[in-house]
Amino acid sequence: MSNAVELKVQPSMVKIGGSARVHTKSMSALGIRDGELAVIRSDKRDILVNLFSDTMVEEGCIKLREGDMEKLSVVPGSLIRVMGHEGLLKRGLMDKLL
Repeated sequence: MSNAVELKVQPSMVKIGGSARVHTKSMSALGIRDGELAVIRSDKRDILVNLFSDTMVEEGCIKLREGDMEKLSVVPGSLIRVMGHEGLLKRGLMDKLL
């Protein structure tokens, strides 16, 4: 199972959803690489995004795009949980099913 971190939401200036940015230290804590899928979890919903590291993002924060914030029902300053996405192949479950 991937590590999870709690981050504070900051709005991104980019409008199209599907990716988010976090500080490089958060990427290290999550144990995932740039561009890999991450699960972002709010109290109401989970979404998948491609996650990228960015030293310009404040530590402990995540830059989310407007559409993704709407899907999660969060506002700037909300706390969300982020974890790396583990698909079936990554977990090795497909080997057990075949």
